[in-house]
Amino acid sequence: MSVVTSGIYERRFVANGTVYHHILDPRNGYPMRTDLASATVIARTSLDAEGYSTTLLALGSTRAAAYVQSHPQILAALLIRDDGSSMSLH
Repeated sequence: MSVVTSGIYERRFVANGTVYHHILDPRNGYPMRTDLASATVIARTSLDAEGYSTTLLALGSTRAAAYVQSHPQILAALLIRDDGSSMSLH
């Protein structure tokens, strides 16, 4: 088992009042913008948990919740929104 968290609260900088972080939107090359600050995933391997946690963060909370339900390889997930609220998914 492995637990991995992807988040936008580290590896970031502010330039001209805009926060830039390291998880990029492949459509435009800019930091991904969703309502999530972090996504933690429990999976059988670290490689899977890493991929899933980044994917969930990029999807945002609503789409991430549906994604977890349709991927049984994700044993559990914890999503933290920008406002500090959380979602626990199994």
